[in-house]
Amino acid sequence: LSTLKSERPLAAVEPGNAASGKVLFDSIGCAACHEDTRHSLAGVGSKFTGAAALARYLAEPLAVDSSGRMPDFNLTRAEAADLA
Repeated sequence: LSTLKSERPLAAVEPGNAASGKVLFDSIGCAACHEDTRHSLAGVGSKFTGAAALARYLAEPLAVDSSGRMPDFNLTRAEAADLA
């Protein structure tokens, strides 16, 4: 995913809060797809150059990967950073 290029620049992302990210992960339905056996998040760190890159993807998944199946949850930059 990190090799896919967006056609427009994405805004800078501030570091997030992991505890807030966990609450958000549980509340918006991330686990519906990202459970242990289906679409595991194991190794996600190897797909991105850092938390900021992952946060940019989470904020605008289709801008980063237009053919992807990740839904756009209309996250704020802060929420995306918290999840990352």
